[in-house]
Amino acid sequence: MSLGRTISACVLLWTMGACGTGAEAVSVEHGSRFDRESGQLAVDTEQGVDEVLRKLRRVRYRDLPQPYVERTEQNMAPFKKRLARRRYLEVRGTQRLMFIAGRFRIDDFLAHDEVWRRHNATYDQSEPQFLLLDPKLPRTIVRLQNALRRRELDAEAFDVREAFRPPRLNREDGGASRSRHIYGEAVDLVIGDINRDGTADAADKAIVLDLLEHKLVRNRGGIGRYPGSQTIHFDFRGRRARWDSY
Repeated sequence: MSLGRTISACVLLWTMGACGTGAEAVSVEHGSRFDRESGQLAVDTEQGVDEVLRKLRRVRYRDLPQPYVERTEQNMAPFKKRLARRRYLEVRGTQRLMFIAGRFRIDDFLAHDEVWRRHNATYDQSEPQFLLLDPKLPRTIVRLQNALRRRELDAEAFDVREAFRPPRLNREDGGASRSRHIYGEAVDLVIGDINRDGTADAADKAIVLDLLEHKLVRNRGGIGRYPGSQTIHFDFRGRRARWDSY
């Protein structure tokens, strides 16, 4: 989640069993210090997203450390053939704390596996993390926040629940076998009190769904609506797809 909104977001995610303690709390301290020392500002343009992405080293699949590939099961069929064409982003140390869309950090899009949890406490520069991320995802989040501001709504009343999920993590989390998360092409949001009426409910979610449906995703990708929850999935698969069930 975005560390700049930890308290309110933690309350929201706790209701969904997605908020932790311990190492995650340490990351809040690291994030606040990084913000002060770096003087970084929220990323509110698509150009700003691209500037952040250019700061990260790109790594071809064949150049990934083999232990990482095997541990995350990215060497297994049917994933390997498709992943072999991808370029990964190498994230080291406090690079994960850089804002990439609004006040959402690179951290929010990383796979939340055992390496991620270990880095929450150490920020080890010697052990990189690797990220697959379709740039259209953070760009769309920026566009979503700007659209909410134009409507005088709360542009920060949602959180990124997860994005990149390598095959092993996807399997352990019960994700679909062909999930777009495996390829860094999807993001899940948890919607808060967008309309500032004091409650995070279906009305807030409807506002975001409407923007995704008619302005941001349209027929270029998928939208998971998941009624009865505050979660929304979107991706850019190149064709229209809509569904309600997990």
